[in-house]
Amino acid sequence: MIIAQITDTHLAAANAADPVFRARAENLRECIADINGLDPMPDAVIHTGDMTQHGQAAEFAHARSLLAALEAPLYVIPGNRDGREGMVRAFAGDGYMMPDCAFVHYAAEEHPVRLVAVDSL
Repeated sequence: MIIAQITDTHLAAANAADPVFRARAENLRECIADINGLDPMPDAVIHTGDMTQHGQAAEFAHARSLLAALEAPLYVIPGNRDGREGMVRAFAGDGYMMPDCAFVHYAAEEHPVRLVAVDSL
C-alpha cells in the first residue's frame, strides 16, 4: 500500500491578502499535482494536521476546495492549529469521521491495512 502524507499547510481563507498565505495555497496546489502525477498512484493521502492557520470555517472551506483535486482518497486528522469542530464540519461528508464524537477518531478499513486516526489534542 502506498500512502502520501501532507502536513502543516497552515492555510488561511481563500481571500487572504497576505502573500505568505497565497504562497502556501499555491504550494499545496503544486503538492497535489505532484501526488496526482505519481505512478503508481497512492492508495490514500493523509493530512496529518495543522491544515489551517486558525481553525476557522473559511480556512477549512479553502483547504477542502484545494484538497478536492486529489485523485486518491483523503483522510485528515487535526493538529494543534486546527479546531475539531471545523474539521469535522468540513470533512464529515467523506464518511469516515464520526460527527457526534468529541474527538476526531476513526478507522478506515477499505485498504489492505487499517488506517487508524487518533486525535490527541
